[in-house]
Amino acid sequence: PLETTNVPWQLILTDFVTNLSKSKGFDLINMIVDKGLVKRHSHLPCKKTITAEETTILFQNNIFN
Repeated sequence: PLETTNVPWQLILTDFVTNLSKSKGFDLINMIVDKGLVKRHSHLPCKKTITAEETTILFQNNIFN
């Protein structure tokens, strides 16, 4: 079992859902799960060609802003 925490955004899981049909130009979903107290999750559409730097920017712009 995965551990949990009472502090939001202290323990984060991320994964990519691949092999999707294109929709609005996107073919990949970046799933982000906060295993903290509120169990928050986000599903961010992106493209298979996304780089590590672009993933970081996507995360910052959608989670912390």
